[in-house]
Amino acid sequence: MDGDSSTLSKAFRERDNELYGKGNFSEALKAYRDAVRHDPSSPLPRSNISALSFEIGQYAACVQWATSALSRVEEKDTALRSRLASRTIKAHMHLKEFAQGRELLQSLSPDSLEKSTLESTLNREEGRTLVDHKTAWISLMELGRYRPALDVTREYFNFGHDRMVSQFDERLHSEEQMNCNFFFGGVGDARHVYATLIDIFDRETMSKLSVPSTKHYHFTMNDVKIQTAARNLIMLWLLQDLTAVPEASSTAELTMTTIFHVFCSHVMPGVIFEHMQKVITALIEELNIESPMLRKPYGVYVSQSHKAGLKTALKLWQDPYLGTRGIADVIKCNLSCLKGEHDNAAAFGLPDHRPQPCPREYAIFQRTGAVCGSSRILQEHEQQFQSLVLQYEQSGELPGKQLAACVKKRFKLNVTIIDPEWERERQDQHAVLEYLCFDPFDATKGQQFPESLFHGEKTPTKLYHWFAAFFTKVATAI
Repeated sequence: MDGDSSTLSKAFRERDNELYGKGNFSEALKAYRDAVRHDPSSPLPRSNISALSFEIGQYAACVQWATSALSRVEEKDTALRSRLASRTIKAHMHLKEFAQGRELLQSLSPDSLEKSTLESTLNREEGRTLVDHKTAWISLMELGRYRPALDVTREYFNFGHDRMVSQFDERLHSEEQMNCNFFFGGVGDARHVYATLIDIFDRETMSKLSVPSTKHYHFTMNDVKIQTAARNLIMLWLLQDLTAVPEASSTAELTMTTIFHVFCSHVMPGVIFEHMQKVITALIEELNIESPMLRKPYGVYVSQSHKAGLKTALKLWQDPYLGTRGIADVIKCNLSCLKGEHDNAAAFGLPDHRPQPCPREYAIFQRTGAVCGSSRILQEHEQQFQSLVLQYEQSGELPGKQLAACVKKRFKLNVTIIDPEWERERQDQHAVLEYLCFDPFDATKGQQFPESLFHGEKTPTKLYHWFAAFFTKVATAI
């Protein structure tokens, strides 16, 4: 980490370095914030926070803190300015913000090896150009490689926080091997699997214009939590259903809306909850067959040793009490966590400047914890909620209390984000609820979705349309 200013006490220096050295990032972050309060004019505590943010994969925060630190660095301190600029450029690359990274690159010494390495990496990432093996290896070693959670306990579910990234390398497509295998450890909600499938589909589609491809692709999805695997099986089942019905049919709309809510919502309309429960029941029956190769989802292999755990997880989600239990508390805690994150950033002059493409729907989410989904489904099954949404769109005034009351009365909990067995092991129930916190709108910011989704079309203004386009492409790829 960067050094400390002379105005900070020795106790601060020792505490900060000891906490960071032990990998206690949560406490180290608190210590660095204490240092900012103790000496707000010094760039060093802010630089330390930016370095910590980079190491844990919070690249947007890294850019904000590094920029804040740079504004406080003296011109003569070229070493610190160079270190901050280099770190910020790497964070911009992770965020796919190549123009900003290239602009900042000019502040580095033109003769430095680091500038040359960063420029090569920028060219490769932006233009998908291959660089020589030595430069690629140097670039890889320079970039952050681990993204641990800030909490000292293991994460409840690995969903809602990661940036979806395809793991397919164009060199794999050009190689002559007939089989291409991928292993996803800690697969979470499988967003990287879906992004990889789309990437492969796009490349295979392009190659078929000239020479038909005969490659076979195999995906292994692994996670420490059996509930994660159960949730992904539900998603794969629904994605297969989506390909079996006419695209514009009411059945396709119901299936896509179920996919949307299972993947990215805390609560869902009753009709979606019922449809999800039918899939869970059918999936349990499918897991009862002796063959490890499932008939549906087609092409999925599940070992016999894992079937019992999967069925247990699915049956727990069938508990009728679970769908309505604590729904108000889950919503309240999630919104409180999101507000706390925004307040902490604003307190240090670091507001989230990323564009919000769904501002009105996000306002509804902030007030109720619900995402809107398909207008057609809401009009047919949740007319009161849809009427309030339309009222808001027309008047610009959010009927927050009425919407919140409607959600608490009519919607059900997305039970696939609940692990009842894990909850029983936790004594602090509030801490349990905190692990359910995620912002589904994060996926619409920072270029998380594949570039091929919209082909230059107007950016959607509703979250459902973002995910509908994404999962339509995933289903087609599968």
